[in-house]
Amino acid sequence: MEILDIARIAVSGFIGATITPAIMGLWGKLSPPSEMNSSDEYSFNQLHQRNSKIDSIASVLSVSGIVMVIPLYYFGIPKNNPWPVGLGFGLMVVLPVAYISLVTLAKGPNRFKEFWRFYELNYSISIRSLFVIYVLVSILGFVSAYKLITGIGS
Repeated sequence: MEILDIARIAVSGFIGATITPAIMGLWGKLSPPSEMNSSDEYSFNQLHQRNSKIDSIASVLSVSGIVMVIPLYYFGIPKNNPWPVGLGFGLMVVLPVAYISLVTLAKGPNRFKEFWRFYELNYSISIRSLFVIYVLVSILGFVSAYKLITGIGS
């Protein structure tokens, strides 16, 4: 890997780390979560205790998703081919959501709903708006994987 490639990765990471919180803050203002009410089974502190470990592992999986595609460029996919980037973004959603689903649904659908309520409150974003974005990014990932596997667009 060349110095210029490493610099590009570092700059991209820095931009992502600084811009992402601003985007998330704006998104939360435009699409806030519903307020906690008496029908919520757990307080936010209880939700945090029960779900923060799952969220931390999911965050690591999300970052791993984008990092996993770097070797594709290193091992021969042309640098102007956008499909590995699309696959990386898709994996950033699919890997953590698959993990969260496996861990929580094994304990029933209410546990699954509980995690997403925690996520909504913890990140101050409506889960409904997040669902739309997650579906679109997942589709991008699957289309990108298809394009890479079949060699279309390389």
